[in-house]
Amino acid sequence: AAVGERASAPLARARLNDLCFEGRWGNGGNMARRAVEAYLSIADEGSESNRDIVAERRSLGRVAALRRALALTRKLGDDILAMRAVRAMFTAATESLGGDHPAPGVTLGLLRALAVDRATVPELDDLLSQARMIYQGDVWNTAHVIDLQLRRPGLDAEAKTRLQREAVEGWIAEAEKSQGIVRMKHLESAARMARDYGLTDLADEVTTKLQSIRPRELGLTHTGFQVDIPAEVMEQYFAYFMDAPSWQDALGMLAVNDPSSGNVTSNRQQVEEMREEAPLHHLLPTMRLGGDGLPRFTASSEGQRDEWRLAEREMLLINLQAGHVAEVLRRIWSKWGPISEDDLTKFLGQRTHVPASLAAPMAGAFLRHFTGDVEAAAYTGMPKVEALVRAIVLACGLPVYRIQRERMPGQYPGLGAMLSELRKIGMDESWFRFLHTFFTSVAGANERNELLHGFINEVNEPTSA
Repeated sequence: AAVGERASAPLARARLNDLCFEGRWGNGGNMARRAVEAYLSIADEGSESNRDIVAERRSLGRVAALRRALALTRKLGDDILAMRAVRAMFTAATESLGGDHPAPGVTLGLLRALAVDRATVPELDDLLSQARMIYQGDVWNTAHVIDLQLRRPGLDAEAKTRLQREAVEGWIAEAEKSQGIVRMKHLESAARMARDYGLTDLADEVTTKLQSIRPRELGLTHTGFQVDIPAEVMEQYFAYFMDAPSWQDALGMLAVNDPSSGNVTSNRQQVEEMREEAPLHHLLPTMRLGGDGLPRFTASSEGQRDEWRLAEREMLLINLQAGHVAEVLRRIWSKWGPISEDDLTKFLGQRTHVPASLAAPMAGAFLRHFTGDVEAAAYTGMPKVEALVRAIVLACGLPVYRIQRERMPGQYPGLGAMLSELRKIGMDESWFRFLHTFFTSVAGANERNELLHGFINEVNEPTSA
């Protein structure tokens, strides 16, 4: 407090008095007003004409000082002091736009603070229009300015729709100038924005453009890696199943282990460790493409990024374990086969929720896999996974069936919704994560939809296993 009162440098006065205000040390009103005056002094120092890094940092420093000054005046409830901050921001934004190099980081930072503040600045609309003209060649900055224009009070419906269309059309135009994955990403942004704004015609137009993109046009590359595991280690793993008294015991042992996606607690810990070891990787935008090359999932919020990271870890383990599971099944058939369909039906139908009408086709899917028709095994087995989950849901007494309503036939919810219901009543979370990530999650493999909608052209043995 003492240094903040006596310091000659405006930045020192601003920061130290601001700290005292936030820490509630001394007279808060006096501290805040001293900080505001100091912040305004920083802005009054002006900006350098050259564009070296020091000048750019100083310009951004002015923005931060003015925004903080306005925020403090609002906390104080001092409208007169607030208008001084608003006017200073308006002057700085005008100077930035009128300069030789109108830096968007400076201009847009000031315009955003003015647009969201409750103060009425009539000239702001003209300033925003000027910014549109200056940044018209940059879709990112143009979209930013349009967003601010849409926030302006008193905007009529016609003007609002016009601005929304201009925002969407900007991304479409940018997409047409781009190629490959960049073009697709811009079209996805345009489609999402058009849907959010309710611009059906533009949404349909962009979706048609998206659908016309072929996977080969995206410029994607395949990256593979190899993990070497000593043969004796793998043989020890396989012996665990082959030493079982019967094929029934060996199959049962596959089911009581952790799922192929691993233990969820361990996976979350690994994700956190990776976040610390490779922080940049966790900041990069991520997108999952489907078998048709179209975007299925884009992680935009922190929650979605967390889901993506966990699903990525689980998919890595699933891909590693799938080959091991396939080899176990191969050895079971080699040691104990041929196994009759009746014996498989009896084994698979032991549980009370599995009727013979479900166990028999499941046994058929197993036999197709055992005898090498892995594609048919996957296509006939996949619907039975959903049927089994539904049977467990019903056995638990959960009211999930939706009776018929007007224009809606009676139906059960999908696999993903039913898994969520089971999770709520205590399903083992590691097994939930496997079923969710492998079969239904758009952040994961989404195997159910990809397979049954025809987006997987070739089913391999590990996937079937």
